Amino acid sequence: MSKSLTQPWYMKKGYTDESLSQPLNQSIKIDPLNFTNFYASDDQIQSMFLFAVAVAGKPSRITAEKINSLLDDIEIDQRDEYAPDEIRRMGPLEYLIYLEHEPFIEMIKERKLGKYNTWLKLWRWFNDLVTPTIPNFLNTATIELLEQIPGVKYKTSRFFVLHSRSNANCVPLDTHILRFLRDRGVPCVPNVTPGSQQIYLGLEKIAVEALKSLGYSTLAKADLETWKSYSNGFRQFFREGDSTPEMV
Repeated sequence: MSKSLTQPWYMKKGYTDESLSQPLNQSIKIDPLNFTNFYASDDQIQSMFLFAVAVAGKPSRITAEKINSLLDDIEIDQRDEYAPDEIRRMGPLEYLIYLEHEPFIEMIKERKLGKYNTWLKLWRWFNDLVTPTIPNFLNTATIELLEQIPGVKYKTSRFFVLHSRSNANCVPLDTHILRFLRDRGVPCVPNVTPGSQQIYLGLEKIAVEALKSLGYSTLAKADLETWKSYSNGFRQFFREGDSTPEMV
């Protein structure tokens, strides 16, 4: 048997047992409070992408419940005694793209994920993807290439990359990041994600440096902790130069 067939999936991605600082999360379910996964399996990276697309402009907890319910339905279909091995081996996004467009959109509608025309365009886009495979594409595509996918804009592409790649140097300019920048005294910060690429990239550069200054182990950790601080019914004020937030 070849070495590639006996290696765990995370070794195929370039990681070793010694390089893993924490136990591997084997679940494909979404936990918005623990979303970051730099060692995602092929199945996990697909569920992360589905959540990244679905959560844009939506409450994270409710969206996670809907995506997890969708993942449950997919697993039931794959475990059907008559399901061929090809289907059993598919990841969740691969399975959805494998479906005809009517059952695909029906599964999306059953979960009330909204943006149905966009989801259908996404389905068509991935159906036209010849190479690489969907997991390889999600693991390697640049931000610019991800943004060619219907439903994936500045914020979605960066949210997905930031929390799935340890070397990411980007940040989604979501509401919590914009409030964070305003609390640090950054001028001319809008209340909503800027639609202009030039303005977005300029604010993103400032946000990346500001998040790094907080002293967390990764940029993804800094983003997640900042989100938590602005989403728990209270605000933590990050003063310029502070590495820890102050309750106000």
